[in-house]
Amino acid sequence: MIDILIPSLLELLARDEGPEGAFFGARPSELFRRKNEKVNRSRRRICVKKDRTGRYEKRRKWIIFGSEANVKRPTYDPWPVRRYIFAVLAMVALSGSCAFAQLRLPITTARQAHHLPIDQARHGYPVRLHAVVTYYDTFIDNRFAAMFVKDSTESVFVSAPLVPLLPIRPGSIVDLEAVTSPGEFAPMLEFRKLTVVGHTSLPHDGKPISFPRLRSGADDGQWVEIEGVVRSFTLSRGNVSLELTLRDGNIRAIAVKQDGVDYARLVDAIVRIQGHATPISNQNRQMIGVTLLFPGVETLTIDKPAPPDPFALPVQAIDHLLRYSGGGEFIHRAHVRGSLTVQWPGRLVCVRDEGRGLCVQTTETTAFNPGDVIDIAGFPSHSESGVTFIDSIVRKASSAPDRLPPLVPAGKILAESRDSEFVRIDASLIGNDPASDDPVIMVSSGRYIIPAILPKGSPLPPWKEGSRLRLTGVTSIHHDLEKFMHWDGAQRPRNFRLLLQSPASVEVLEQPSWWTARHALIVLSIVF
Repeated sequence: MIDILIPSLLELLARDEGPEGAFFGARPSELFRRKNEKVNRSRRRICVKKDRTGRYEKRRKWIIFGSEANVKRPTYDPWPVRRYIFAVLAMVALSGSCAFAQLRLPITTARQAHHLPIDQARHGYPVRLHAVVTYYDTFIDNRFAAMFVKDSTESVFVSAPLVPLLPIRPGSIVDLEAVTSPGEFAPMLEFRKLTVVGHTSLPHDGKPISFPRLRSGADDGQWVEIEGVVRSFTLSRGNVSLELTLRDGNIRAIAVKQDGVDYARLVDAIVRIQGHATPISNQNRQMIGVTLLFPGVETLTIDKPAPPDPFALPVQAIDHLLRYSGGGEFIHRAHVRGSLTVQWPGRLVCVRDEGRGLCVQTTETTAFNPGDVIDIAGFPSHSESGVTFIDSIVRKASSAPDRLPPLVPAGKILAESRDSEFVRIDASLIGNDPASDDPVIMVSSGRYIIPAILPKGSPLPPWKEGSRLRLTGVTSIHHDLEKFMHWDGAQRPRNFRLLLQSPASVEVLEQPSWWTARHALIVLSIVF
């Protein structure tokens, strides 16, 4: 088809006849360049001469039955411009015809379908694949069932209907009929028809891949292998999500929930999982994250089992966490024990041992008493405030009486970087922060402005601005990371917050004086 279209187009562009017998003339630039020169062409002669005003004009002499007729025309000839426009439009149409001619339909390999340009994938080209189903999930998306198939070339994503359920499972060998689609990030397939022709074991040839490579999106939908430590798991209606720490990043792996599987035993285990790299994109087709979809425990291998009881691990001192150990590729669970200082049930637990304090986020809703001895097992991590735990579990070890913390000046807290410390501070109330999600009162101590945060839902008593208060809580220091990175390499405390257990943690030492500037003005206005 291309061999016919291209010569026809060239012949059309070279044709010298127009609607009046002379379609094309010389280009205006050529007319001015070749002054007073006769240009002989078939059936006509074109010459350029000056008229009385000194401007150039074009004269065409037509040979009609052996005689010549002079026809004056304007210098500008519109037909060359039209010729170029027509040529551009013809070439655009030809390029589309050529691309369509090079694509053999129906498409018969996953690689060819997945690597179509986005503009071509929109056309809904027919696809017929002989492949193995490696993932089928009717819970992960409420728009369609998610399915991956893998043939001898590579893998490709297929959006299937939610109902009726297809008679397939991971490992089913199918003859699939589908059409191409641009997808949300990369080209994919839309389901049309499927026939199950057999069953086989799932592939175990996943390519080991790094987290930066996953984040690049270059392996969209491909069968890969990751290795890391399972930090936690979450069960939903039909799926299980595993949070993993790799050597170079964190990722979530999602599978269809399977009955009879003890997912708790995977936490703190070193595992290898084979599944499909699945980018997460926004509405502008831009990649904003990545996850791994894997069929189930059939493609999960435990290289190092987790300890059966995390609270049986040796108790570590809080100030020894995240110190250099000289070995190990992954950070595993650690176990600390301390006295409870502040608790926000379902959100936060703060403890202190003999040397330091520690605050961790937790989903534990059981209320403990201040002073109780608490066990915490979790994965040590760092934050802007300092050392913390992620994915931690908490339990009460024993009861103990509450201890009164020391009274510390605000300047000393920053000077000594006393993060997560249980302290008392004297300060003056200057107002509250109505824009915060949690109740926050703003107090001043010396030259420092300190936000004091209460648990969500706590009522704010009618404290008056200017009241002298004594607050009991746990410090949360924010460090100046920019100076740390660009100046001397030392963490500089920038400011700190105070985390309060309840409104009872605030004691009013002195009410503000009634004789304020506002009241003085009122009195003066009455007297005078």
